[in-house]
Amino acid sequence: MIQSGRMFHSDVLLLDLEDSVPLTDKLAARILVREALEHLTFENEVMVRINHFPLGRRDLKEIVCERLDSILYPKCESVHDIEEVKDVLQKLEKNYAIDKEIEIVAVIETAKGCLHCEEIAHGPRVTALTFGAEDFIADIGGIRSQESLFFLKSMVAISAASAGIQALDTVYPYIDDDEGLKKEAEESKKMGFCGKGAIHPRQLSIINSVFTPSQEEIAWAQKVISVMKEAEEKGMASAALDGRMIDTPTLKKARRITAIAEVIS
Repeated sequence: MIQSGRMFHSDVLLLDLEDSVPLTDKLAARILVREALEHLTFENEVMVRINHFPLGRRDLKEIVCERLDSILYPKCESVHDIEEVKDVLQKLEKNYAIDKEIEIVAVIETAKGCLHCEEIAHGPRVTALTFGAEDFIADIGGIRSQESLFFLKSMVAISAASAGIQALDTVYPYIDDDEGLKKEAEESKKMGFCGKGAIHPRQLSIINSVFTPSQEEIAWAQKVISVMKEAEEKGMASAALDGRMIDTPTLKKARRITAIAEVIS
């Protein structure tokens, strides 16, 4: 699976040491991931989901290397969790003479983590926030639905925006439900999420189609930037476009769309 994963056009390839690995296989999984990082060539960004500390300390000691781009830290509940991970990464990077800082993506999976989203988002090395729907629902004793996840998703999206980092949507577990996947991705995009995890490669095309700005969105954004530039030259803070008033917030949205389009192209 690791070898075939390199063939798919995902932004990130996530290698997992946590829930998908039985406790008795943790050591073997660490060695497998370490060997893959050392000997395989990846076009994707490579991220590893480690276990929550203290078990995660052993994961990091085994897998930290120059080819590792980021760590996905599960069940994060406070900025203290992030600081612990950062401290371990810092020591290992120094010991192994790694000339970069490995990034941290925090996963919110509990009620406590949800209520500490903002401080986690501002933690050291945190470049994105995401969440685990099933663990969160199990923690609060609910049933997974759009309504039961709305507050958590709002907290993740708003906290990420306040820290200037990415909000990433969780995976959609139903592999053959393309319509459901697209609907969930579109709803998350409206809430401010900029990407989504894929639990299977066949989901990638739908996820990418939703989060990649369309030609219509790009054209609209370019028009907004042009019209607002003309307005600013005239000393005006707003303008009319296609019968609708636009101003600074509209310009901010337009610039975000063009920035994403430039990165993707």
